[in-house]
Amino acid sequence: VSRLLMLGGANVNYRTEVLNNGPVLCVQSHLGHQEMAGLLLEFGATVDVVSENGMSPLCFASAAGHLGLVSLLSKRGAKVDHVDKSGQCALVHAALRCHPDIIQYLLELEWTAEGQQQNCSLKNKALQQALIAASSMGHTQ
Repeated sequence: VSRLLMLGGANVNYRTEVLNNGPVLCVQSHLGHQEMAGLLLEFGATVDVVSENGMSPLCFASAAGHLGLVSLLSKRGAKVDHVDKSGQCALVHAALRCHPDIIQYLLELEWTAEGQQQNCSLKNKALQQALIAASSMGHTQ
């Protein structure tokens, strides 16, 4: 049914009334609907679209513990170093909610900042923020 609606012209980047006016891809990433997220991307949904608080689909999937979606989004070009309005990237969201498999996956990805030195700096900052987030929540894993 969703495919038919998209074929009929439904807006795949439509902003919903949930998750801070999150676009459809953000909502599906939060809910763990990998097949639907793939369909939205197939029909042209913007992979790094954000909600009003700046969270991207990758942030929502990481926070909710959906490794399959994190993988799908990153393979479709989602920026691992994107930060929301709170200054948190997907790595920090995963650390706050104790998702070690997602943390491991995100650390293995290419961080996209221009220039190698800036690239290392952004990743190092994210690592420090993630450590503080995880330790503040008592996650010792």
